[in-house]
Amino acid sequence: PAAAAASSEELEALQLEDDERANLDTLLPELIAKIAEKLHDVFLPKHISSLARSCKSIKAALKDPLNELKLENKKAKALCVKCGNVSASLWKSDKLAWGGKDLIASDIPVLANIFRSKATAQLEQLMLGFNLRDEGIAALANVSLGGGLPKLRELGLSGNQIGPEGMRALGAASENGAFRVLEQLNLNRNPLGDAGLVALGGALEKGGLPVI
Repeated sequence: PAAAAASSEELEALQLEDDERANLDTLLPELIAKIAEKLHDVFLPKHISSLARSCKSIKAALKDPLNELKLENKKAKALCVKCGNVSASLWKSDKLAWGGKDLIASDIPVLANIFRSKATAQLEQLMLGFNLRDEGIAALANVSLGGGLPKLRELGLSGNQIGPEGMRALGAASENGAFRVLEQLNLNRNPLGDAGLVALGGALEKGGLPVI
């Protein structure tokens, strides 16, 4: 009887180990995906690369995110060159003048990735005149809303064909915490329209852009 009881306990222990292993197999990809999301930086793929080298299961889980990040890294470096900078120089500057660089719609997601990066976190002055349209302004506002460009004090957006839609996006983001330290916003030569001005005014009344 004692031997039978011991055997039963061993079986229960083995079953518990199998259940824990199954739970781990389910949770590991989710955990790795969350870690990869936290480490995601278009100019710092080495962090995810280092994590991927830690073991085979993690390497497999990170294969697609790492390949995607490497592609984003190439696109970001190419856009920097298009705008007259090498990516390494971004880490050293608090000012960036990318006005009139003939950006197109496909450049906007890449631009957003650049401004989400730690490489541009120290920027205080950003000049983007004669480049963007409403979708570009919306992307930039979302970057700030997500924590990007935390030190930005001056933003130049003149001549960007920003209309009411872009102003609504900017206003909504600023109401929710975007551009908290922004002191100067240049919107000259944009067809803002009455609706755009109303959107900006409403955001200011609700506490958006508090130091302008």
